[in-house]
Amino acid sequence: MSLLVVINDFRYATSPELNSFSALIQNFYYTGEGGTFPHPCVHLTFSTDPESPLSIKTYISTTVGVSPERGVDSCLFVPISHEVNYSSEADRAGLEFIASAKDNPSRAAPLLSDSVTLAKTLEQVHGMIVRVQNYIRHLLETNTWDTKEAKEVGKS
Repeated sequence: MSLLVVINDFRYATSPELNSFSALIQNFYYTGEGGTFPHPCVHLTFSTDPESPLSIKTYISTTVGVSPERGVDSCLFVPISHEVNYSSEADRAGLEFIASAKDNPSRAAPLLSDSVTLAKTLEQVHGMIVRVQNYIRHLLETNTWDTKEAKEVGKS
């Protein structure tokens, strides 16, 4: 499965692994109309197999062809670091909604009403509060609230 993603006017194309078409795709988004030239084009790959964990990889490339004709389909891909980042709560909610279908054989996720969504959110917040209470109770009972680790947690 291949995917084209456009984020903030940056174009990404992917298949689960680099293959013979990856260099063509990379070259297209680098030099095409509205391409990223002179900046490197980011090539994003991720697994689409529902049976395996999500694997995301990002690359930039350089042409390694010996002639201009071969340069179009010859690239050396260099892995670069990346971070999955949620820019808003709406992003997080959307991704959680999509992920809710992972255990359903039909891969469908029902739309929930606002009241059901609110109830689920309140359950999550309640779970976080209970976890913090248990941590603080543990620190007080063991008299370890003055450790370096506890202070680091308190700062964050």
